Amino acid sequence: MKYIRICLFLLSASLVGSCSNGTSTQVTLSSDPNIASFAFQAQDSFPGLSKGVFVIDNHLDADTGDIYTKDSLQYGTRISAVVPRITFSGSQVASAVFYTPCDTVSFLGTDTIDFSCTPVRISVISQDVKQEKWYRIRVDVHQVDPDLYVWRRSAEHIYPAEGAVQKLCRLGGQYCLYVGNGITTSLYRTADPADWHTALAPSGLPATCRVRDLMQAGDSIYYADGTRLLASGDGLSFAPLFTATEFAFVNLLFRYNNLLWALVRATGEPQLRLASSPDGTSWTMQQDTLPADFPVSDYATVTFTSVSGRPRAMLMGGYTADGRALNTRWNVEYDGSRYRWADFSVEQPSFGALTGISLVRYNNRLLLFGGADDQGRVRDYTLMESVDEGMNWYVPDSAHNRMPDIYGARTEQSVVTDDNGNICIVGGRTRTEIFSDAYVGRLNSINW
Repeated sequence: MKYIRICLFLLSASLVGSCSNGTSTQVTLSSDPNIASFAFQAQDSFPGLSKGVFVIDNHLDADTGDIYTKDSLQYGTRISAVVPRITFSGSQVASAVFYTPCDTVSFLGTDTIDFSCTPVRISVISQDVKQEKWYRIRVDVHQVDPDLYVWRRSAEHIYPAEGAVQKLCRLGGQYCLYVGNGITTSLYRTADPADWHTALAPSGLPATCRVRDLMQAGDSIYYADGTRLLASGDGLSFAPLFTATEFAFVNLLFRYNNLLWALVRATGEPQLRLASSPDGTSWTMQQDTLPADFPVSDYATVTFTSVSGRPRAMLMGGYTADGRALNTRWNVEYDGSRYRWADFSVEQPSFGALTGISLVRYNNRLLLFGGADDQGRVRDYTLMESVDEGMNWYVPDSAHNRMPDIYGARTEQSVVTDDNGNICIVGGRTRTEIFSDAYVGRLNSINW
């Protein structure tokens, strides 16, 4: 380094003045060794490289400084052979030399530096060779794939599985798991899907409660029983909220556009209709009857806001009143004046009949779990996704989203999401097996 400084001093001295025909010109050399900007040159194989933003802390009036990434570079970005782009506060400097445990490079503007071999330092000597400054350089790269879904089994045997069906709801920051066998109904409540508490006996529900038909909406859980609508604010105690006189409830659908929606049958009529209510205490029945291929049971629903900013809901698969398994994907959108219903299965009829599936909105897409075909056979694909709001469906890239090998394909599982970006799956069955386990998954970048 001493030899280099002597050479640079002799070079700078030769620039101070020169003689030509008896005249001389005085050249002012910069004494500023500070770095003004730092970036990486783009590479085709790592397009995010040049987008990295660096913070330069010059520590003015000091002979050291720090350069570091404001945000970590994209996962998988290779930084072992990178060309830095540097500008200096002075118009020029005498030298800039990179030092790593792997190499020493006199930087001329096109040299590649291995930033993975740390620590990385750069020595900058001012143009007049009077000032030298050392910078420590730190380049952070995300070590976790942001597009990876991480799944784990959180519980193996939550409840006695013999003959049991279940429905998982999310209420007041807790998971509420209802388990029924056609004679009794039990409730398991927990804030942690790895620690399910002792079963409780909910009150107010009929002994033959169809637990799969329980519906959480807002701060209550609802159940339709003939002409009665039952509701619970704590998930444990149910009480009558409404008794119908003009119709009977067939099933509940969802809370959509600030209204509760239900399938109903007018007194003395066989056709199905829709009814809606702002709070469950009074209901308005629509005059139009529903088509014969509208599901009444074992369907999945999801509500969300479309890319156009309108509230939307989807009602997928299930059985008709006469027991036919459906391929339909009914969608409803409110345009500000009326509700528009459309069946997306017309656009993709080869999708196949589906019963016992689960739908959630997650990471700006729809996720579909499990299900069975019209013969009751569990589907081969345990997970599908739609990025266009339910129009088309695909099996996700298994390198980023696949269920654990211990997860058995199933139907009639329950799936909910929580406020922390977790997806929780509980239970399900096949023709020969009933599951009482729980799985939790999340996208790495969901809360980044």
